[in-house]
Amino acid sequence: MKTTKTNILFFLACIISTVVFGQDLDGKTFILENYSNGKALAVNGINIGKNGTQLHSWPLAKANKHQHWKFIASGDGSKMYYIVNVSPQTKKANYLEVSSFEVGKNGGKVQMWGFNGGSSSSTGANQVWIVNQSADGYYNFTSAHEKGKGAYALELSGDDIDKNGGRMQIWWNKGYKNQKWNLIDVSNVGSEAKISTLSQASIVPSKFRVNAYSINAKSRSGNVSDEQILADQQKEYWFASTGDGKGYIKSGSQVAKNAIIMEIEKIDKGNGKFAMKVKNTSGTDDYYIVATDNKTIKIVAGKTIPNGGVFKATEALTKDKNSAAKYASFESVSYPGYFLRHQGFVLKLTSLKGLTGSSLDLFQKDASWRLIEVK
Repeated sequence: MKTTKTNILFFLACIISTVVFGQDLDGKTFILENYSNGKALAVNGINIGKNGTQLHSWPLAKANKHQHWKFIASGDGSKMYYIVNVSPQTKKANYLEVSSFEVGKNGGKVQMWGFNGGSSSSTGANQVWIVNQSADGYYNFTSAHEKGKGAYALELSGDDIDKNGGRMQIWWNKGYKNQKWNLIDVSNVGSEAKISTLSQASIVPSKFRVNAYSINAKSRSGNVSDEQILADQQKEYWFASTGDGKGYIKSGSQVAKNAIIMEIEKIDKGNGKFAMKVKNTSGTDDYYIVATDNKTIKIVAGKTIPNGGVFKATEALTKDKNSAAKYASFESVSYPGYFLRHQGFVLKLTSLKGLTGSSLDLFQKDASWRLIEVK
């Protein structure tokens, strides 16, 4: 296939989060979004305001102060903080802590409690958290208690990733996805991508590149190339295959280094049906085609489009002001009612059936895309 110059092709109509990187968190308030499921750390409304109130995973919602967390420097070092919920309903039981009876244990209970005056050098260190940020921009919170100091991380239980109300606990700090957290500035959650308008008439050419705009865009630090920094600053994220049979969204720099860029191709005489595919690494006209299997997205090798590999362009699901003229959504032809969406950096095919409120709003944005043709 001939190499082409591209304009930006697919823009995500998704929630843009302001992500902090390498700065002091003291005094700032954030929503903590778990990497594994895109849901927020929240105080359970049952028994809220009482010592011992549990925490859980819940769909992210800007207005829900049960999900708003203020970081206060503990005075023990540049990376040590108290994490305090700002909802008035938590009253004085507003500090995030590991139960004093379960520190230093896998599965240790994480709960809300009144301030105990602890520091990293005292028995009250179960309320102090060591905050670290990895090269991919995500944060990790480990207990500063002397029993296993820095060894046990705040996580969403691996058994509860797909559940609303998933249990929060501590576990050996291994860098698992359910131990990674995205810090979202409360004042910016839900803002719309700032992009130029595009006529739906642009969905006429036969070939497009797939580009996502401002999904978890982060600056980088450390020993990285100028190309990688540039890609991240431009907030360019692309559909890509990394060779494991799944579809992902990766930064432009990652795509250039170790991924194969996907394309979308019109497959009917009109402009309504499309297939996504990746050029075979052999350099031939053989393609890997994104297909559906049990309503998940995977890559299937072949020269022809397999069953489940066709998507119909529809009016954008998102109801944001003026978005209908800018975006489109892609419904599976084989599975009517199921739409192509992203969840974090992973592509999925899911239904909006049964969704309401903030969960429905998030789905609609994650399943809305923008097309600009390849020149």
